[in-house]
Amino acid sequence: MSKSRTTRPIFALLLAVMLMATTAGAAFAADGEVGLTVLHRINGEDLGLDMALPVDVCVNDGYAFTFEFGDKVKTTIPAGEYTFDVYLAADKDCAGDPVLSAGPAELTAGSKVVAKAAILDGEPILAVKIYEKKMMK
Repeated sequence: MSKSRTTRPIFALLLAVMLMATTAGAAFAADGEVGLTVLHRINGEDLGLDMALPVDVCVNDGYAFTFEFGDKVKTTIPAGEYTFDVYLAADKDCAGDPVLSAGPAELTAGSKVVAKAAILDGEPILAVKIYEKKMMK
């Protein structure tokens, strides 16, 4: 099944605008790993749904976790190419059209990624910032 035609341009533009390489204030993961922080900042009531708005987060087409409005997940993942898809919580099967999506993006060892689901101009967005570890000379 193809991705939603209405959300793909929004997320492609958002990813292009929000993808940043910086080192300011970032705590970096160990060699070979990427630090990942995911924030759920969408109150479902803003969309006419239940405030908790539980969602399933899938990484590279595999179920990763379910979380609700206000939740924060911090972890590390191996460096590599990733696509993140968000679905309304259901069967944890990562099937159908995601409501939010970001990627693919190549995440390098030692970098830190912060992904935040939020509302912008009345529309849900997935803002992604990548902080690259600065190489010493």
